[in-house]
Amino acid sequence: MENEIQVIYTADQIAERVRELGRILTRDYSGKELVCVGTVEDSFVFMADLVRAIQQPVTCLFIKAITEEGGEEMVGYKKIFYTSVTNLANRHVLLVVGALDTGITADFLSRNILLQGPASLKIVALIDKPEIRRSPAVAGYAAFTVHDQFVVGYGLGTDERYRNFPSLAALRGRPAASPDTVLALRGEGDG
Repeated sequence: MENEIQVIYTADQIAERVRELGRILTRDYSGKELVCVGTVEDSFVFMADLVRAIQQPVTCLFIKAITEEGGEEMVGYKKIFYTSVTNLANRHVLLVVGALDTGITADFLSRNILLQGPASLKIVALIDKPEIRRSPAVAGYAAFTVHDQFVVGYGLGTDERYRNFPSLAALRGRPAASPDTVLALRGEGDG
């Protein structure tokens, strides 16, 4: 049975908002060395459009954050594995995420980026869900704030589906976020 989807932001609304964010970021980071670090699975579409809307040189890097939900014996727990990004010292970094919901993963990634001594670090989210935040992660910039909805499209998906949908849509029958207590956090190469 197909899930029911309801468009909440059209492709035109998304394009206009991303252009607006590009103008804001161009102004805020004028004359600064800017690095956008995108999370591969959920931000690739958003980041591609965003960096083209920023009217200054931008370095683009990608990080892969893999989250695994705990099995039956550990329901509600999550493991986070990541590929680390190097060479961020004294640079202005934007962590670009598709959805900032509980913030557990974004907070973990931010903490690891901060270990490299960037000049600044802010999170840029396509979708911000502050009502369900369970960590200190805060969106420095957000395209849209969404309440109590599981959102797909424009790079966001579930079960590797819906990522190519050009609009942002609420997927009915799915919770806005799953429980997340972090069980283990490991970097690439950690044992």
